[in-house]
Amino acid sequence: MDIYCDHCATTPLDPRVEQAMQPYWREKFGNPSSLHRAGQRGRAAVEQARRAVARAIGAQPDEIVFTASATEANNLAIRGCLAAAQKRPIHIITSCIEHACVIETCRLVERCEPDCTTTVVPCGPDGVVNVADVLAAVRPETVLVALMHVNNETGMVQPVMELARALRGRGVRLLCDVAQSPGRVPLSVGELGCDYLTLSSHKIYGPPGVGALCVRTGAPLEPMIVGGGQERGLRAGTENVPGIVGFAAALELAVREQSARRAHLQQCEAAFLNALERARVPYSLNGAPAPRAAGILNLSFAGFTGYDLVIALDLEGIAVSAGSACAAGVPEPSRVLEGMRLGPDRVRGAVRFSFGMSNTPDQCRCVAECVADILCRRPGRTAMR
Repeated sequence: MDIYCDHCATTPLDPRVEQAMQPYWREKFGNPSSLHRAGQRGRAAVEQARRAVARAIGAQPDEIVFTASATEANNLAIRGCLAAAQKRPIHIITSCIEHACVIETCRLVERCEPDCTTTVVPCGPDGVVNVADVLAAVRPETVLVALMHVNNETGMVQPVMELARALRGRGVRLLCDVAQSPGRVPLSVGELGCDYLTLSSHKIYGPPGVGALCVRTGAPLEPMIVGGGQERGLRAGTENVPGIVGFAAALELAVREQSARRAHLQQCEAAFLNALERARVPYSLNGAPAPRAAGILNLSFAGFTGYDLVIALDLEGIAVSAGSACAAGVPEPSRVLEGMRLGPDRVRGAVRFSFGMSNTPDQCRCVAECVADILCRRPGRTAMR
């Protein structure tokens, strides 16, 4: 059997997205910066995609900057915001459950800027950052707070709107990584209230190698990649026209089909959990039951390490993960789960099951049954059925 349940790591390309991209590989391949007709066709495609992305998240087209990934977008937002800050010293606040591209960028800036410091706020076992903890860390020199929307390991939805309201009027900018949000939870940059918002294409059935940064009007930003003047001078380099077209198509589909996708993911999740219950498999849910994005489950199984279970499932043709895909191949405990102050056994035994539109409830039942069989086969393990 081949069942893919690692959709938080990446997703298969939607055939409708592939169809939208197809003309821009060979027929309409012009460089968008060229003045001739072929180049202007490319420019028109990029600008049409920019309008589509802006419309999908409730932004203005001139607020959208295309990048090569959400990682690059987060780097640009953090470093660009701090570079544009008029005051020194400067202070950043982030949380212990952020994606590595946010945490490591903050640490890099702290190392390179003698007048920059970072505060990493804690998170409780429920997987949700407390707004009061963030506000308690704010100082007069605080320039930026970074808090993601949907955690990529637990699926927990963070209180971004509440934080944005609390920060309003304090002169502190807010960055929100929403890579896991489209199609799983409602998404609007206006409702979130953030100044910078980052998106990823390959998490929403679009092509890899494309992302975007939404910079709300008035938010300061200095470019980090220079040399061509593209993207209004904020991100130099020839635009990836087929990728950008595909990204916009994928995001439009995610927004249009959001209700149906959420319902489908909830069915997949319910089928998986019900099958575990029927098989009497003991597990712990890492994070609270709510508020959590549909289709993302982080579970720990006592007496079994997450990496062992990932490998055992892979041998059965089932793809899951033991943490962020960006840490693939590195068998270290999840930094997110450690940040949630879970016990070492819970952290070691954690596995992420992230369902997607390529799954069916029947497949998810099969995955749960396979988990039960693997746990029962463990030497010295008492049968759970």
